[in-house]
Amino acid sequence: RALVTGAGGVGVLTDPSGRFEFSTRERPMPAGGRSGYLTVTADGFAPAKIAYEPASGPLRTVLEPGLEVAGRVLDQEGHPVPMAKVVLWGPLEAVPKRQVTAFGDAEGRFVFRDLPARTPVNLNVTDPRTGDVKSEHGIQPGSTEVVLTLPTLESLGATVRVMVLDARTGRPSARDKS
Repeated sequence: RALVTGAGGVGVLTDPSGRFEFSTRERPMPAGGRSGYLTVTADGFAPAKIAYEPASGPLRTVLEPGLEVAGRVLDQEGHPVPMAKVVLWGPLEAVPKRQVTAFGDAEGRFVFRDLPARTPVNLNVTDPRTGDVKSEHGIQPGSTEVVLTLPTLESLGATVRVMVLDARTGRPSARDKS
């Protein structure tokens, strides 16, 4: 089933045969009954934008399979940077919500799905260790794995040392190796 949204974000799900109707009350017409656009989204497919006129009759669209932008966030030495915030953004044809956010897992991996094949997108990655932002532009969905490289903390002149203390005794934890 697909979600069809119109002006003002009003949406309706298609029936199992892919058909939908808006009631008069929910109709996605812009004010004054002018022409407009509907956006159709479904899991596994790229979004589609359909132009319509108030008296255009039945509309038809075919959804293309969606592609992925997947990758990893690594430091300059090839170590994963977990929990990096990755924001995908681009033209409305590619990203109906204008931007989508993912966070890298423990291995620095992230994935964005259901993107159109012909529209390059952009990524911003926020380093969780420093708050710095790095951008990559013109990434083609469906291409090979994207690797976003951030500097090592050492190259930034930052060193983090941690000592774990036992809350009861105030001494280093028995498990602390430092």
